[in-house]
Amino acid sequence: MAEEKRGGIFNSGYKDLKDMFDGGGPGRSGARFSSRDTGAYDTDKDNYVSEAEYARAERDNPNYRDTQGGIAAFSNFTGARPRGSYAERGLGPRGTNIGTSGIANYVAGGGMFGPLLGGGPTRFQQAYPGMDQGMMFTMQNLINSGMTPEQAREYIGASNTGGYAPRPVLRTPTPTYGPPTTPETVVGYNMGGLMALRDYNMGMQMGMGRSV
Repeated sequence: MAEEKRGGIFNSGYKDLKDMFDGGGPGRSGARFSSRDTGAYDTDKDNYVSEAEYARAERDNPNYRDTQGGIAAFSNFTGARPRGSYAERGLGPRGTNIGTSGIANYVAGGGMFGPLLGGGPTRFQQAYPGMDQGMMFTMQNLINSGMTPEQAREYIGASNTGGYAPRPVLRTPTPTYGPPTTPETVVGYNMGGLMALRDYNMGMQMGMGRSV
């Protein structure tokens, strides 16, 4: 991968603070954090590096690790997801039901108090709590997760915009614990990563950001 032009904040290549926290590396957003140019991964050139595109690069691109160093690697290691990364739902059948893992998942699930409040993932933990993490948003997977064929067709039609989701309406049950959840708001939240710790005080002043 050719060396990208730097500039931006502290010659890092990032345009602004938002660009630093929205994944995808400098100048892009994405489903994972990156520290260098990820243009080669963005095969559909929509300026969003999806989970599927990251997985393909991780498997096939010998320069993948070069783009995942520093604080980006640490954030990914903790299982955090970038701000806006749950836009995966806006990709329709090309999108992946991503979510948090590791310590980030523990924090997102309410820490030690999570099990006392109920079961199942929250909107902070997964793009779509009603589906197993890692599944693609295909019609069949949506039906298997509880939607009727009509609802799945409507969801894919509303979501498959080739970019960010226009807050599609979901009709499947919402999580039983965590912050209040409605079908209209569940898509609007995700972990902001250790690069954007804030707004979520969990004892030791740890928290994760929220996207809108």
